[in-house]
Amino acid sequence: MKHSLEERMDIGRRMYLHEITYKEAMEIYGLSESCAHKYMTDYKYQISMLISYVK
Repeated sequence: MKHSLEERMDIGRRMYLHEITYKEAMEIYGLSESCAHKYMTDYKYQISMLISYVK
């Protein structure tokens, strides 16, 4: 199943904020472990880009 950019960022945000675990994300969204990790990594990268832009 493909997720839109907004959905991927939302999933990554939920894992980053500890709302859900990797395992829960895998079960809820049908992701592999590496895909769940990538979503969170992409979210963290997006945050760092926004912070550096604001500075």
